[in-house]
Amino acid sequence: MLQQADTYLLDVRTPYEWYWAGHPGDDGTSGAFLEGKVFNIPFWLWEYDPATSQYTWTQRPYMFFVEEVVRQFDVNDTIIVMCKTDGRGGYAADALEDPLPIFERLEELGFYNLYNLGGGFLSPGKTHDGVTYIGWVDSGLPYNTNLDGIWEEPQGQVKADIFFDWLEFAYIDVLNPCPLPIQTGADTQEIAGIFYRYYSSTGIYVAVVEDELYYYDETSGLLNAGKVDDMANYLWTQFSN
Repeated sequence: MLQQADTYLLDVRTPYEWYWAGHPGDDGTSGAFLEGKVFNIPFWLWEYDPATSQYTWTQRPYMFFVEEVVRQFDVNDTIIVMCKTDGRGGYAADALEDPLPIFERLEELGFYNLYNLGGGFLSPGKTHDGVTYIGWVDSGLPYNTNLDGIWEEPQGQVKADIFFDWLEFAYIDVLNPCPLPIQTGADTQEIAGIFYRYYSSTGIYVAVVEDELYYYDETSGLLNAGKVDDMANYLWTQFSN
């Protein structure tokens, strides 16, 4: 299926798994057809929690996962979602097809044909509805451990663009009580590491400074709205209810 045009594999495992366990790709004897076909965009991350001194699964803000996907793929692409043993892949595919209002954003940006790879990358055999699926490695399919295509967390203007786009999209439904009449279509600007959008019709600035969100207007002055990730989760939670 991956040999077909406009069909891609979306690996939603962590970048550590991508490198240490390997990922689908050319192994030197076969798999050249996978060149440019495999992308790593993690759905969850495995991170250290200083409060418990343990590593734990951390859910990335859905906003960033979804926006990274829609920025990577084109309308009507076929995406095969893969994780370690097909659990996270199912959750990620559900997140991209969820019928909640939040996914009006996906409808605005395009549609995808989604599949979850049964057995994932490493399962020796996983049964669903009486059917056993063998993972990629145990099926004898090509893989390697190179870094090509490994996920890098959005930073700087890329992260600011993702957040600003969502703020504009969700503002009417989520932030209506705030006196901040944002229109859409402003371009992100950068000065000395500060990323901002200026809305000329209202004289309002929205800015990201070291992962903190600020906005300014003549009436309210300069206000700190908190961490970008916290606001991303807030927008997602409020708009999806």
